[in-house]
Amino acid sequence: GLATDFCVGYSALDAARLKLARIDGAAHRSPDRSLQGRVDTILGEADKVLDEIARDPRDLRRARKFLNVYLDGAVEVVERYADTATRARSDQLDDSFRTLLTDMEHVFREQHEKLLKDDVMDLDIQMDVLKTRLKREGVL
Repeated sequence: GLATDFCVGYSALDAARLKLARIDGAAHRSPDRSLQGRVDTILGEADKVLDEIARDPRDLRRARKFLNVYLDGAVEVVERYADTATRARSDQLDDSFRTLLTDMEHVFREQHEKLLKDDVMDLDIQMDVLKTRLKREGVL
């Protein structure tokens, strides 16, 4: 039921926020200050996704792959980059990481837009069902 959805959603959101905190921590260990600003932007996009899920726990099912697979991968990559970059700087490594950050930003933004669009689709479906019912009742 809704209570179960809420509890499951809450723990999934907590886990996701911990992953974002790990990404933030790793980014601030990185010696490249310009990348920290990029990561902050990405984390802002991620927060929008999590806020949308908190607002409507039904979004959790649609975002589960994003929360689990994608965030886990993002944590791993950012932490590995930070660890490597603090030991040995490399233009190639920095460029690859910049490209990855751009991709991450797109994915986070797309996920947020998808959740919003699904809300609109759900609303359209609900309105169609209501219209059909009103027509059947002779109201419309």
